[in-house]
Amino acid sequence: MKNYLHKFILGCLLSASAVCAEAQNLHDFINPPADKCNHVILGWDGEINQQVIHKDLDEIQAKGFRNVIIEPGYHMGIEYLSKQWFANVKMMAEACKARNMKMWIIDEGKYPSGMAGGKFSKLRPDLCMQALVKDGDSVKAVRRSSNTRCVNNPTGGKDEKNSLCDYLDPKAVDQFIAWTHEEYKRTLGPLLGTTVLGFRGDEPAFQRVPWTTDIIDIFRAKKGYDPTPYLSYIIQNERQSIAFPYLKSNLKENRQLSENEIIKIKAAKADYWDVWSERFANNFFAKPAEWCKQHGVKSITHLDKDDDLPWCIKLSGEPFRLLNKVQIPGIDVIWTQIWPGNPDTEFPRLASSTAHLYNKERAFSESFAAWRAPLDTRTAKYVVDYQIARGINFFEFMFWMSKSGAHGYMAEPGMKALNDYVNRATYMMQLGKANAQVALYVPIPTLWMGNNKAYDQMKAIGYLLTTHQYDFDFVTDDALDEAITPVNGKLINKSGQQYHTLIIPTADVITAKAWRQIKEFAARGGKVVYWGDIPTQMSTRNFQELTAIQPIQTALQLKDTVWTDQLRNYLPAAQLQIIGEANDSIVYTSRKVGKNHIFFVMNQRQKDENLMLELNCMGDVELWDAITGKTTALSATVVGNKMRINLPIEGWGSKIIVVKRRSQEYNLKKYATIQQAIDQAHTDGGGVVVVPKGKYQSGAIFLTRGVDLKLEKGAVLTSIVDTTLYPIIETRWEGRMKKARAAFINVDDNEDCRVYGPGLIDAQGLKWKKIGWSVYGRPKVICFNRCDGGELRDVAFRNQSFWCLHILYTHGFTVHGIRIDAEDYIPSSDGIDIDSSTGISITDSHIKAYDDCISIKSGKGVDGRRINQYAGQIKIENCHFDYGHGGVAIGSEVSGDIKDVLVANCDMKGENWNPIRFKSQPSRGGVIENITFDNIAIAKAQNMISVQMAWRMKGEDEPAYSPLTQLKNIVIRNITGTADNAGVIEGYPDAPIKRDAIRFENCLIKVKKPLMIKNADVDLSGFTCKLYKK
Repeated sequence: MKNYLHKFILGCLLSASAVCAEAQNLHDFINPPADKCNHVILGWDGEINQQVIHKDLDEIQAKGFRNVIIEPGYHMGIEYLSKQWFANVKMMAEACKARNMKMWIIDEGKYPSGMAGGKFSKLRPDLCMQALVKDGDSVKAVRRSSNTRCVNNPTGGKDEKNSLCDYLDPKAVDQFIAWTHEEYKRTLGPLLGTTVLGFRGDEPAFQRVPWTTDIIDIFRAKKGYDPTPYLSYIIQNERQSIAFPYLKSNLKENRQLSENEIIKIKAAKADYWDVWSERFANNFFAKPAEWCKQHGVKSITHLDKDDDLPWCIKLSGEPFRLLNKVQIPGIDVIWTQIWPGNPDTEFPRLASSTAHLYNKERAFSESFAAWRAPLDTRTAKYVVDYQIARGINFFEFMFWMSKSGAHGYMAEPGMKALNDYVNRATYMMQLGKANAQVALYVPIPTLWMGNNKAYDQMKAIGYLLTTHQYDFDFVTDDALDEAITPVNGKLINKSGQQYHTLIIPTADVITAKAWRQIKEFAARGGKVVYWGDIPTQMSTRNFQELTAIQPIQTALQLKDTVWTDQLRNYLPAAQLQIIGEANDSIVYTSRKVGKNHIFFVMNQRQKDENLMLELNCMGDVELWDAITGKTTALSATVVGNKMRINLPIEGWGSKIIVVKRRSQEYNLKKYATIQQAIDQAHTDGGGVVVVPKGKYQSGAIFLTRGVDLKLEKGAVLTSIVDTTLYPIIETRWEGRMKKARAAFINVDDNEDCRVYGPGLIDAQGLKWKKIGWSVYGRPKVICFNRCDGGELRDVAFRNQSFWCLHILYTHGFTVHGIRIDAEDYIPSSDGIDIDSSTGISITDSHIKAYDDCISIKSGKGVDGRRINQYAGQIKIENCHFDYGHGGVAIGSEVSGDIKDVLVANCDMKGENWNPIRFKSQPSRGGVIENITFDNIAIAKAQNMISVQMAWRMKGEDEPAYSPLTQLKNIVIRNITGTADNAGVIEGYPDAPIKRDAIRFENCLIKVKKPLMIKNADVDLSGFTCKLYKK
């Protein structure tokens, strides 16, 4: 939990600064910084000198290129990686610096990466690539390289004379880095990391089944069995995949294989591919990337055959696993895989999905090499746009030959305009984070097992999603395990992007780690679609020992690969929707930048379109023209809670739409009621309703999507004590969904909302309590329901009528600098209730309540388990707790679980009854885990700590639930002060609190009575209790 909370706290700080920084970045649209721009590949041949370099750069800059990358040629007159080579590179870097250009370096002399221009064959044959090859009816390991095209090969041919290194041997990779990266570092000095931005790898791959000296030992340790008996079968592959071309006979015994033997052989191959691809990723991809990170530069890599996943898997093992190790994952667009009239490939998402999942700013494309069709700037733009619409935001343009000037499409007059366009467009699409909400599972283990039909269906599903305007990312077993956290019905990746639906195409087997995440996602309300054959097995340690899995009962099940209304209704609301006739030529991607949204929309056909679009956000809508650099406002209307616009888009055209959350103020003095001001702001697309200095009264207020509320200094907003002004709504009330009275201020489905300012909200709680209790209760003061990214700041509250602040079903919410003050007894007057919400930060706030100052909860009993949304990733810091029945109370509504809570550096000296409080009841169930109270000062408390698992049993209306509430990893650390009683720790008689559940560290308390422990085994070695006289 410590590491998670550290990242969460850091994330809160970074996100606030990032919003400001990226708002400023939007103004760099006209002339993006060079380090964010694309580059051209410059081939060197013949003598390279100052005159040649400056002539090349003059011509390159005249065509609008801001940056270059160097590729060595066959006839340079010098040896690649010689002293003169490095001197020439430095000369180029210095010339780029003088022109404010940036430069990248290809890490190899031609391709694939990893041969160091032939040095391994010449100097270190002991570190050359190894492979398994056929040896009669058996196999043998040999030093055998994949084909290479080496710059130092005098024939210029593609052969095995210049061996690749052993990608799986750490010593070989270290040697490669020493010959390349380290020499560039020595040569370039301070130019590395300033002018030279990094290195680009090219198609590292195995054309044969990989081998390295210790792979059998690695395999045995990871998989638990010896693969040797299966090696003769493992080398049998189709040309373009690892599916077996035939698998019927036992080669040694000349007999038919049984079905069970065939299954075992396929499983062994899957295990072998798992083992070597992990070693490949951790050596040849991770080690250079780590070197780059340490030296302030970045590593780019793309793979071979990345447009055909089964083939790519044959050569690379697990392509997503490899690319997630580098800073900038890439693809290679050659041979016209992308071309007008053939819009059926989604392979650019291999790189962009990896970038999104692993929080990488850019996804790269090397484009236009070995092009098989006539290419001009218009079709080049089409190919670029096609990739941008699928998440690529960084391009390398092929090819510029030194001394030859521009040729082909680069020689056209429109090339500079194309460069300006691409630089602006990709700059915009590097901002913020991706916003796709659908994840499409990639069945890598199934492909390892040889079932290529799973890929065909996955590819078809991807095409349907894209052409029905659903942006999506690919996710793998690895990503589900290490890059994604299931949070209350969402899959949240390392970028903070949230997937609401997971589509699983035909799959035979899923890894146990991935399946655990999928089950948690579904159990917490996440939507799963089975599209094709449902996976029935999972692998834990290896693929030979599979365990049956039960289908997710709540999942939507589809068989045919066709689009249906049933599917559309099941998916989350589209970020962009075409109103009217369906149009499969329109594709898009979107990003979120702070509170703003960016949409890149492309028309993949030559036919002009006039579209009516609905954008799933609120704000001012603008068109950012990447061709001209100009921005213009677009007319938009609010329909429901979305913005509707008309967008003409020419054939093969593209548009960038920016929707900016509105800051236009609506002063309450200009409107008869505050609700009228809110409604007007909402009709206009959002804005800020301002409550100026003065006194104002209102019944229930509904702060709709896109609208913020500001209370200026001296403003007092008072609740009118009249039940008729607070309609009955569906909400969660004391742990159950039910009909209850609306809050004074209701904020529903208003992401990124703000309620702020130094004004006062007077809830009139002392008057409300005189009305008495009813079946619908008294109104809460303010409830934020599904308000991800929201904020409450600096507001004062007086005399809460019921709970003061209710944060419900929300992820990512900040509370800072508020003051809650109950002046006298008001029943059930909690200060803050964090209810089935996650990613919550509460800082520098002052709370006085006649119930718990802060209560963390997650639903009650049967209904709580039905909804099953936990509360977690909560930070409460630097807060002052005055009078209250509890300081920070965990429970008693804990049925959905509470976990990962940090309460630190807080002052609880204000006569708080139970500063540290845990409570539950036998009907609750649930798990409370990873809760830390650290550096808490206590005074005048009744109990320093209260843990009661059968708290206040009066009125309990549900039977006991099994298992009963469980406590895990509760840490009470650095607690000092005084109290009447040390407190009570009381577990269930039938399920006592275990010894490792609660841990005290460096706690010193002066009390009148010692700690009472019942039905619990507690280690008190870190708890010093000093008694003093009454």
